[in-house]
Amino acid sequence: MHLFRPLLRYRGPYLRIGVNVGRLARFTRHELTVLPLLEFDRVKAPSAIWGMARDDDFESEGVDDKTIEWVTTHAAAVKAAKWKKRTWVVIDDKGHKYSTLIYGGQLSELARARYYGAGDYSEVIAALLSCFAPSPRRDAWMTELPLEWAGQDEGYVPRALTQEELTPERIATMESLTALGSNIIERSHVKVSRKGKYLIIQYLASTRRFNHGLDGYAEHRHIVDLETGDIFFQANGEGRHAVRTVDGINNPLAPFVFDVMLRSFFAWNRLLDERAKARRESGDTSAETLDILRKPREAHQALNEYLRRTDKRLFLHRQLAWALDFASGLSRTARLIFGGEVVGAPSVLGKPRPKTGGGGGDGGPSGGGTTLQQSVAPILPFLVLLVYFLDEEPDEVGDDEEPDYNSIFVALDERDRPIAQAPLKLFSEEEM
Repeated sequence: MHLFRPLLRYRGPYLRIGVNVGRLARFTRHELTVLPLLEFDRVKAPSAIWGMARDDDFESEGVDDKTIEWVTTHAAAVKAAKWKKRTWVVIDDKGHKYSTLIYGGQLSELARARYYGAGDYSEVIAALLSCFAPSPRRDAWMTELPLEWAGQDEGYVPRALTQEELTPERIATMESLTALGSNIIERSHVKVSRKGKYLIIQYLASTRRFNHGLDGYAEHRHIVDLETGDIFFQANGEGRHAVRTVDGINNPLAPFVFDVMLRSFFAWNRLLDERAKARRESGDTSAETLDILRKPREAHQALNEYLRRTDKRLFLHRQLAWALDFASGLSRTARLIFGGEVVGAPSVLGKPRPKTGGGGGDGGPSGGGTTLQQSVAPILPFLVLLVYFLDEEPDEVGDDEEPDYNSIFVALDERDRPIAQAPLKLFSEEEM
């Protein structure tokens, strides 16, 4: 008996990856279109990351010029969509690829002056990423500190770096680490460009060692129309997780969490605008006291209270994002056990990074590999059973059973391979 079949009944192209992408997309309020590889290559966003984690693609030409053209082509449809986000994906035997475009709303002139008027856009991205999950950010750089034994009561604890260990390369790496909830990415190849009325802030996000549940590269783009205040988040990603089920889960869930992040950033600016207006009307000339970067706990508490009375749907979505972040610990553990394809940022954008070996071999300078492995030991039997059930092949579907129309392919040939059909949009706007 397949223990998870009632929940995870997706039959993917060439592989059974154990998750129904269509139902998952509905659950996360998402218009998602699954495409064959050739069709995806025709509609994907221009990016330099294509081919970095797969051998069947290559870097787009004229990325800077074509990015805004691609965004403006799809912007009207995304703004008109019910849930303001659209994603195009491919899932095959080499992993997953996706392009997503999300519309966050129209910022006020005050909000534009707050984050985009000074010319230093580092705080924009930091504030945006701090809205990724509802829990306060943790200090990602602490994962790079070596561990030392502090006695039976405290066990292994991080220690400060010595002067010899504090090299410029190590400092740069620690500064590039970013916490997305409980997961950690390594940000690199940051680029800011201006194309007409559009400001584009982008960077490469790489899964860092085994501190992230997913496996691969993603390019994040924060795009702002400086004239109208429209804000977009555009992301491209590709990779291959050791547990193939995670590739199927990745495509609907990652854009959902990106969407929660962008809408939370938009709501955060509305909250600051409301507080600024109240101070102005009362004659209060004091500065804003809420600071989502330096006082995240207080800021998140104020934001959640604001959402409870103004946007309960987003408030609930933030709680769901927190729950998904909590559950991502299992996929991080799977990467630790079975190994990861991407465990850090590449030195050159657009070139593939050599594959790594086993999961426990990349302890690196932090010296935390042994401690992490020990923490996995109590739940290892459960993980083995989980992987077994998720990857177990389902029974053949009988002729008298109703087909699963949420699958990418609704029919298989005699060799149990999908019969090529036209790309299937999983659901229409009216169904949502």
